[in-house]
This record gives sequence, C-alpha cells and structure tokens, in this order.
Amino acid sequence: MTVEVPDITKPATFARIADALAAAWQSLQPLSLTKIERRWLECMLTSPEAKLVAAESFERFGEWVMPFQIGGVSHELRMRPVSAVAAVGAGKEVQPSHDGRATSPDPR
Repeated sequence: MTVEVPDITKPATFARIADALAAAWQSLQPLSLTKIERRWLECMLTSPEAKLVAAESFERFGEWVMPFQIGGVSHELRMRPVSAVAAVGAGKEVQPSHDGRATSPDPR
C-alpha cells in the first residue's frame, strides 16, 4: 500500500491499509489545521469505515483519492495497492494484508 499527499508528504509503503491510514493521519497532524479540518481528516482516516472505504475504492478504481482542503488550499491523499512481490522504491518485500483485498492484485 503506497500512500502520499503530494506537496505535503513523500510516498510511503505499508503492508496493510490500516497502517497506511494511520501513517497518513500521523503525518497530517503537525500541520496548521482548523478544528473542522482536523476533525474531518480524523474521521476520514481513523473511523472504523475508513478501511472499508479505501478497500472498496481499490476494488472499483484501483486507488483511493481523497480530496481535502487545508486553509482553503486543495490537496489530495492518494493510496494505491502495491504488488505483493516488491514495493517500488522501498527496497523490501511487501506482504499482502490479512484481508487479501488491497495489497495484491487478483491473480486471475
């Protein structure tokens, strides 16, 4: 799972959706967010439904793009499944998630 917020964070690779979501939330917390921005991002990245929304988006579109604004400036969080064989640029093997839905392509 590769996650990034262009112009804010560099791409990072994780084996599980939950880890990618947690890292995205962690990376956005130090930013100067309003209370509403902070609460919205927290809900989108840490709620029980966040993993399901991301997994459904991967199945339908091959990635999850979540647009948001900070101080009126538009941004987007991008998450993409990574091959289970190797993470591009990570230099290490990535194992599929336990649910098997997001980190490895369908072998058919």
